[in-house]
Amino acid sequence: MAICKRRWGRLFHAVRQKWAGMLVASVCLAAGVAAAGQTGHQGPRLDSITYVVSNPQIVFAAGDGIFKSTDGGASWVGLKTPLGYGQVVSDPHDPRRVVAVWSGQSSGAGDYLESLDGGGTWSHKHVVQKTRDVAGPFSHQLLMHPSRPGVWLVYGMGKLWTTQNAGASWEAGPDLGLARSRVNLAATQEAFYVHSSTQVWRSEDGKDWQSTGFPDGQELWAMEALSGDRVAVASRQGWWLRSAEGIWRPGPPSPTGESRSQLPWEQGPHPDAMGRHCRPVQSPADAAYLVASCAIGGFSSVPSSIQLHSFDFGATWSRIGGAGLPSNWSPSVIAPHPRDSRILLMAWASGRVFRSHDHGATWAASDGGVSIPRSVEYMDHGSIAVFPLLEYPRETRINQAVIADDLAAVRQLAAAGADLNERGPAGLSAVEWALMLGAHVDRPRRGDTMYWALRGLGAAVPSQEHANAKIVWRAVEHGQFGRVLEELLRSGWRLTAKLGEEQDTLLGDQAQHRCRNVWEGTGPKPCSSILAGRPLEAWIDLHLSRVPPGESAQLVLDLAALGQMPLAQRVASVDAGRYRAGSDVVRLMRELPTQASSLRRQILVAYRGRYGDVGAGGVLYWGLKEEYRTGDWVPDVLRHDRSIIDPKNAEILVHALLGSLNRPDWVKAIWAGKAGPQLTSEGRQAVLASVVLSCDGALVAAAAKAGLPLARTHFDTGESPMRAALGKCTAWDPAWLDPHLDQFHRAGLRLRTYELWDLSPDEAAALRRFPGRADYRSLGDCVMARPEEPAAQAAAPGAAWAPLGLSLPDGPRRSDASLRCLPVGSGAGVGLQLAPQLPSGHAVVQEVIAGYPADLSGIRPGDRIVAVDGISTRGVPWRQVPLRLKGKAGSRVALTVVREDGRRSTHRLFRQTLPGKPPMAIAEK
Repeated sequence: MAICKRRWGRLFHAVRQKWAGMLVASVCLAAGVAAAGQTGHQGPRLDSITYVVSNPQIVFAAGDGIFKSTDGGASWVGLKTPLGYGQVVSDPHDPRRVVAVWSGQSSGAGDYLESLDGGGTWSHKHVVQKTRDVAGPFSHQLLMHPSRPGVWLVYGMGKLWTTQNAGASWEAGPDLGLARSRVNLAATQEAFYVHSSTQVWRSEDGKDWQSTGFPDGQELWAMEALSGDRVAVASRQGWWLRSAEGIWRPGPPSPTGESRSQLPWEQGPHPDAMGRHCRPVQSPADAAYLVASCAIGGFSSVPSSIQLHSFDFGATWSRIGGAGLPSNWSPSVIAPHPRDSRILLMAWASGRVFRSHDHGATWAASDGGVSIPRSVEYMDHGSIAVFPLLEYPRETRINQAVIADDLAAVRQLAAAGADLNERGPAGLSAVEWALMLGAHVDRPRRGDTMYWALRGLGAAVPSQEHANAKIVWRAVEHGQFGRVLEELLRSGWRLTAKLGEEQDTLLGDQAQHRCRNVWEGTGPKPCSSILAGRPLEAWIDLHLSRVPPGESAQLVLDLAALGQMPLAQRVASVDAGRYRAGSDVVRLMRELPTQASSLRRQILVAYRGRYGDVGAGGVLYWGLKEEYRTGDWVPDVLRHDRSIIDPKNAEILVHALLGSLNRPDWVKAIWAGKAGPQLTSEGRQAVLASVVLSCDGALVAAAAKAGLPLARTHFDTGESPMRAALGKCTAWDPAWLDPHLDQFHRAGLRLRTYELWDLSPDEAAALRRFPGRADYRSLGDCVMARPEEPAAQAAAPGAAWAPLGLSLPDGPRRSDASLRCLPVGSGAGVGLQLAPQLPSGHAVVQEVIAGYPADLSGIRPGDRIVAVDGISTRGVPWRQVPLRLKGKAGSRVALTVVREDGRRSTHRLFRQTLPGKPPMAIAEK
């Protein structure tokens, strides 16, 4: 039997005699999670205890694992199940079938475990077929019908799910409106019951449900099954009892003014024994005897509770707490025996289990097989994971002997033929346990004694490829087990190999774990000169003696991360020029600390003559991405590198050559294809675009000086280089932006005529602010004019824009009031609305305004505009096409269109002003 501590459950003050006969086969305790690893933690936390009703000698307990007792709870055996299953349900019709349900609510598909041999083997089951659309939560409650074999009930995803064949198949029940509601399940001898926040339903088979007619206006909290076909539900107004005849009557009232504050440990009976945080369960062996587990202390991670019992149907209550119980921590669950009310089992939050044969007057420890040996109580706090230790009750016998530091038992098991290399549920072998505990636990044989004893008995050396390699390495390093590390390196471990599935190597983990801020200053601060009790240099010598030449790239990086530059340079000199692949050199250039320029140059100089092997698309030049890298090795590489360079790496190289390296001669040579890596057309465009969008006037000037044709830069948006630069750099401070735009002007970059229509006020102001160009001062008032203020007309606008190389015969005008001073027509267009371009890359006519030029010339919706004034629109963003259609009223524009049937025609139209319509509305939707 089990008791549930549901914090939301409201209890009654007294249980009357008419409630006699309550039978609960097993109920889980949703106890708070105990803080694993706290001082005094002596075993796995247990959340529920469940008797097999047909054979009470068999008891299951669940929490941090599932455990089984065959002697009424005196001793336990850990079962091989995953952690996280907090409730065990025993089939009342088949004692061999046991189901384990996930603790709390799961977000899966109603997963549970099933055993058909009393817990010996388990199989994974689920209520709903797993798909991407299936999402929880599923309740931790699973009920088995006491009188209908194979009929089970569970709640999840806002629905009731039932099986008529012991889980072979599940089907959803009717929609009872349970979603987003407080739901509880109960099973009497005759039927299932379920309640929402306001109503209670009943079903005899889990499929057909009928309302029980619970009175309206009540908010329900909890439900308990009673004898026969009766249930009791708790509401804010008190408890209600449903009789066998189906009539609801008020039960005993709930207490008023209940307190949630933690009660003093010395206090006697709980003043609100039947309050909101307590729930009683009636012993099936004695109707007058009830026990209740009452949570106190709020929602602490370590459960605090007291256990109460009543001998008079709940009229009076007293505290359970006799001789033999611990003086610290508190109980987590209590369970009465199904046949003898005097026998109680109680699990303690510290992991202990106790049993009483006299209604709790005296207690004896009953945790054989689940308690953790005292030898590990002295573990360094926080040094190793607690969960592997909590796996002790389910560990192999050889591992249990190692954990208990029992060398005699280890030798005895080895002599009996025990598998010394078997891994337990924590995934650790005996030698791995020995190293981990030997390094972290203060016990008589602290150190590597147990490890060497196991090795002498034939246990295998741990593998660096196993998932636990990092645990082994940290234990060896923490325990300063130099002899063990030497054996590992001589048996196949490498300083440069990864630790199991981790990304770190031995030294890399050391750098991450123990060495921080090594390279914060101008030079490194050496870290970890001693490793496993011996000088680091000794381990480097051993490593180099056992690996072939040319495999030290990772070792150089790890040593640099430790700040051990003399050792890194020594290793680099040993492998100078002998790296098996150019990619190793590339990796060193990319991953070495930025301040390690001398080491970088040493590696490159040693590789001289084989730079062609390092090409790899120019990845080597990635090291130039950081502007404070000197890159004095670059010319040496360029003389030998004739590989095809990747566009991104070409950008980095050209920027460095034009910037910090100041080698425009090499840029000219590379651009002309005479020396250095080879540029593809895509790479050339990437370089030009990166310069244009750099917002760096000095870089633009250097590029122009080196002869880069910036005016030939192409953008996918169809913008001119000047327009793209304006859009990218306008937000910059004028002190940076203005010289940048001036350099564009000097390099021959110009706006296209139609792009003036798309300028923002800030962009137009930026053009006006060219240093020393008084021609643009007259545009200042126009740019800054507010919409409600008339703007003064600028004299000779064509002359004003002339320095940009623009010809404005039509006097382009933007609808924005900031540019109203430009003397052009008001909203002159051809009467079209365009839609986004088709996959062909052309804009398509979406609407033609009746009576205007496009309509009169025969252009129709669906026509594709393939050219404007003979210039193709393929690839031009559809939002820019309308800009080409605008102009002065009466000016002419030629549109080439293609019909849906493939017919092609050119229409010469005169722009016309559309009164009352903004310019963009007549040419763009």
